Amino acid sequence: MEENNQSSNGLIHQTSPYLLQHADNPVDWFPWGEEAFEKARQQNKLVLISIGYSACHWCHVMERECFHDPEVATIMNEHFISIKVDREERPDIDHYYMEAVQVITGGGGWPLNVFALPDGRPVLGGTYFPKERWIHTLTQLARVYQQEPQRLRQQADQIEQGVQHLQISEATQTLEGFQGDELENHINRIRRRFDTKNGGLKGAPKFPMPVLYQFLLQYYFETNDQKLLDHIQLTLKKMANGGIYDHLGGGFARYSTDEQWFVPHFEKMLYDNALLASLYSQVYLLTKEKFFQQVAAETLNFLQNEMLSEDHLFYSSLDADSEDGEGRYYTWGSYEIDLLLYQDAEVFKDYYGISKKGNWEGVNILSPAAEISDLARQYNKPESRINEIIEKGKKILLEKRKKRTPPALDHKVIVAWNALAIKSFIHGFQATGKRDYLRVALSSAESLISRQLESDYRLKRIYAREQSSVDAFLDDYAFLADALLSLYQITFDDKWVDWAYKITDYALQHFTRPDENLLLYASDQNNAVKNDKKEVVDAVLPSSNAVFARNLFILGQYFASQAYIERARKMLAVAHTMISREPAYFSNWLSLMIWFVYPPYEVAIVGRKAEEYRSRFEYLYHPGVILAGGTHEGNLPILKDRFKLGKTQIFICQGQNCQEPLHNIEDALKKIV
Repeated sequence: MEENNQSSNGLIHQTSPYLLQHADNPVDWFPWGEEAFEKARQQNKLVLISIGYSACHWCHVMERECFHDPEVATIMNEHFISIKVDREERPDIDHYYMEAVQVITGGGGWPLNVFALPDGRPVLGGTYFPKERWIHTLTQLARVYQQEPQRLRQQADQIEQGVQHLQISEATQTLEGFQGDELENHINRIRRRFDTKNGGLKGAPKFPMPVLYQFLLQYYFETNDQKLLDHIQLTLKKMANGGIYDHLGGGFARYSTDEQWFVPHFEKMLYDNALLASLYSQVYLLTKEKFFQQVAAETLNFLQNEMLSEDHLFYSSLDADSEDGEGRYYTWGSYEIDLLLYQDAEVFKDYYGISKKGNWEGVNILSPAAEISDLARQYNKPESRINEIIEKGKKILLEKRKKRTPPALDHKVIVAWNALAIKSFIHGFQATGKRDYLRVALSSAESLISRQLESDYRLKRIYAREQSSVDAFLDDYAFLADALLSLYQITFDDKWVDWAYKITDYALQHFTRPDENLLLYASDQNNAVKNDKKEVVDAVLPSSNAVFARNLFILGQYFASQAYIERARKMLAVAHTMISREPAYFSNWLSLMIWFVYPPYEVAIVGRKAEEYRSRFEYLYHPGVILAGGTHEGNLPILKDRFKLGKTQIFICQGQNCQEPLHNIEDALKKIV
């Protein structure tokens, strides 16, 4: 769009694709900032804060029905100052107003539409509004504000008090330790929620919960609880065989609307696919079952092919909608299969359950519906031939699909999500041995550091249109430090652990308050809504505080800092008071608790063969190993005084108790496996 376009509004100079989607609306949108609130005060108008993101289907629907409509825009422009916010760019603003809407309505979601006083305090809110209800809400609220402004001020006071009640209070913690029995009790509570038929947790919609399954995998490793591993494998197989998985191009949609993982909400998010690729890789490393390796590789290939920029950074998401509507890019008519596959069409259609009437809204979602062995008997062909037909058909359909108008790509780069992607490519390298995956992880980390890390170790969250913007939030610091620590363990290159230490130290200085252990989500330099939000819950994305605490635990081992380890323990102690409410949503905290119950091994490898010995850990699933080393002593305290010229020594410690150094990697592996 040209900048001199007469119809453009205040979003025209933004870099967020979501904001730019609204730049030609007749609504006089403002980006978040003081200008909008100053204008609201001068004109004595209520403020509308409308929050969404680029891949949000119902955000697009409301934009078409309401914000693009001149009648609606006239009412909004006359009575309100309207602000558009990209929730992925400004999660701090989204957190605050989402909590307000939860106080008001008991629920939430996106699009998130909140009406506020000129000082920013919310008075009313909701999610998606159809046009007529939106017009009614606008006119009624404008009338109340003109005639009874005190009524709305009182409402704002009540909502503000409700939001404050949601904030986490850090009472003095007296807990001295964590017990295995407690972990088992939490596992049993989670187990009661298992969907034993379809995998995952009971109910719909069904979200992949990779953080939960990484915890369960870690717990299985420590306890050999076979039923847990069985459920993890069931879940991962059901997901990858469902419609939520893209059987042609790889990668997962955000969630399924049903219990069978069949009908997806079609947008593809970077964070989902990064976390799931890591999970499938780790399950492969443990089980050596090729199916999990294949899904991990296909998902990473999708990220590499469709979401990796020329700058070696990962884009945020692919939209659910395309030119022909939601999901149409990924679905097929029976006649299309006939035209594309000819004599092989019937086998392919039987395998994927494709019919003339369709299995979803008149079209077909690809999801295996038959066994290869059954089709081999039915068509009197070898199983290898059936597999050939299916694989060939997938390639033909994929080439055809590439000619369709693809879903919109949100091209902004988010540090936290890129950090998850970096870690997924490390895990993918471990699972497949493909050095290209490791190269992707290394080049992405280099690019992220060079563009987003400032000289004082302050991070920028967003990179878009060759511009870095928005001071980073706690998840950016925590997830990036986590990825850098993983890079150190796979390379023994000191620079990664050095950067991890310095950005962690920066966060400790700027995201904490005296006498509090958990960190604020927004820094003291970037608290736009003066919110005390502390992110604790592990949902699809892990809690930034939980990841940060885990980082402190690891850094405490590397730098011999008991203060870091103690801070991690105190953070866990605060979360501990909440875990029993719903342990499935505190799974990353429980992963950290495992380390306090079953202390991890600190393995330091120093000497000429350090790299050779380190490589033996690449193909090993062992969540209880913290690895360090190098061909020389280096600067890390964990390696201090452990170098001996002409020898390679392996030091194994656990809970600050160290064994005599070993000189043979086989002996070392026997000690920890």
